[in-house]
Amino acid sequence: MNIEYPIMQGGMMWISRAELTSAVSNAGGLGTMTALTSSNPKDLVAEIKKTRQMTSNTFAINLTLLPTFREINYDDYVDVVIGERIQVVETAGNNPEHVIGRLKAAGIKIIHKCGYSATPRESQERRIPKSSWRWKEAAPPSRK
Repeated sequence: MNIEYPIMQGGMMWISRAELTSAVSNAGGLGTMTALTSSNPKDLVAEIKKTRQMTSNTFAINLTLLPTFREINYDDYVDVVIGERIQVVETAGNNPEHVIGRLKAAGIKIIHKCGYSATPRESQERRIPKSSWRWKEAAPPSRK
């Protein structure tokens, strides 16, 4: 990765757009754009292109896998990530197994955001490399 400092900006819905993502990447960290802030994959392509006009450094895409009010075809967003040659994807939320295979096959580095203390164990069981865990204590899990 083309980063100077081991700092990753978290993906934040509605905030992690081209301006913030490129600013963090230009400052030497890993900027992270939230895919679902774009209402559809075509808009994500446009936001990625805008980010590339603002930085030549590496940036990541956050793909949060949670229930939403709108139907989301995650495969279409993964198609964009692969087609745009994104180097790093941060997954978050529910089990990312259904997208991990395609991302790995495309050579994309995967960082799974662990939202509570049991998640690293679950990530290991799902064979998400330990080196890709980013753990933070958040709200308690809604499931057992």
